[in-house]
Amino acid sequence: MSSLPITNERLLMGDLALERGMLCLAFTHSDHPSVREALASLREREFLGTAHRAIYRAITEILKTGERPDLNLVRARIEPQMLPALVDVVNEFPRPDLAQTYANELRALTGARQAIRACRRAADSLNDDPTNLQHLQDLRDQIDKISSSSTAEPTIDDLYEADIRYGQELRARVKQGGLVGVPTGFQGLDAVFGGWQVGLHIIAGARSMGKSSMATTCLIAATSAGKRVRFISLDMMPFFVQIRVASHIWRVPLVVYATGRQDDEQQALLERTQARLLAAGVYFDSRSRDVGSVIRNALASASQWDLLILDHLQAVRPSSKTRSVYERVTALAYGLKALALETGKPVIALCQVPKRAIGEGEKEDGEPTVRPPSLNDLKGSGDIADAALTVTFPYRPHAGAYGGSVDPKARLIVGKNQNGPCGEIVVRWNARLAKFEELAEGGNEDDR
Repeated sequence: MSSLPITNERLLMGDLALERGMLCLAFTHSDHPSVREALASLREREFLGTAHRAIYRAITEILKTGERPDLNLVRARIEPQMLPALVDVVNEFPRPDLAQTYANELRALTGARQAIRACRRAADSLNDDPTNLQHLQDLRDQIDKISSSSTAEPTIDDLYEADIRYGQELRARVKQGGLVGVPTGFQGLDAVFGGWQVGLHIIAGARSMGKSSMATTCLIAATSAGKRVRFISLDMMPFFVQIRVASHIWRVPLVVYATGRQDDEQQALLERTQARLLAAGVYFDSRSRDVGSVIRNALASASQWDLLILDHLQAVRPSSKTRSVYERVTALAYGLKALALETGKPVIALCQVPKRAIGEGEKEDGEPTVRPPSLNDLKGSGDIADAALTVTFPYRPHAGAYGGSVDPKARLIVGKNQNGPCGEIVVRWNARLAKFEELAEGGNEDDR
């Protein structure tokens, strides 16, 4: 007796948004056992989109090798014309509530698939007995019921309701005198960014141009607003970040702390600063040094931070020895973007721009200046600008090879702002504190 055909085992049911969500989970949660099991239970033919089938095939091939799927590994295994679909997959999670929706749906599909397999095994055992035809038909109906119930209509209403709630939350924050995002520490940037909002934010510049100084200001502003910060410091010891914070807050010259020449009062201020950072929930991470551990550890501790700062992109080691710097930085940038979108929290990443990429600018008062940076200077470092929500360049025209200039002229150049205007914010450089200060900011004359 021939087997009775089993129908409706396609569980994704042609929902392209759901397909993108499933594939995006493979990027962000491929280490989770339940996600691996669910992805293994799916079939390539179930995906409606041709590009989605190719991306799924590439992901499963990468998982079989023991590596973690990322943008570059998948991109190398698909056709160039499928890249837009891959970008759509990576960008699928606009908010953490949607990530949970897809995760729940994936678990439901896994349960449904297991139920279908149990029914199929029972049906196969009955095929040889013609007296069990009615029981076999009942099993077929049960499979159809499981398939249809596990893939209910997309929750469009739920998504719209989530959008409305999110917009209402933003309005409530502003009405209370706050910002939409985490304070940046600069009124000019807050005016155009609305604070650090959910997404990847790049602070880029040549060596000693002031990137770490700007990150220190962001750290202080965030903790002052009651936000917890995870600071991944790969360019310097956490202690040097702490003395920068103490110098910025108490206006003690940075060189005093850096050379250990502080007096008892200044030492007390430093210890007070360290205790304040600990109480504020600031965690300094100097152990996450490769691409995989940076994303994995930050994702695992997402409930413990409200802002993540990485100093800096190029200092992160590759997960594979075969990767170039360009591929490594690109993979990390898109990984940080996916991390920000999934957790619903802003991520700041510092990016090193080679000084030769900037070059010399026009002379000012007879002295050569460094040319103002632009997004073109990032092209040699990976697809960073494409992944970022904002890109800001701290710029000091008279900074020397190692930033030794005491000239106070400085600007913060907004090279990319996906939700607002770009332009320049005039600030001044306080060389004694290694700090950018807004022109209206107070301070003693001898600090300058």
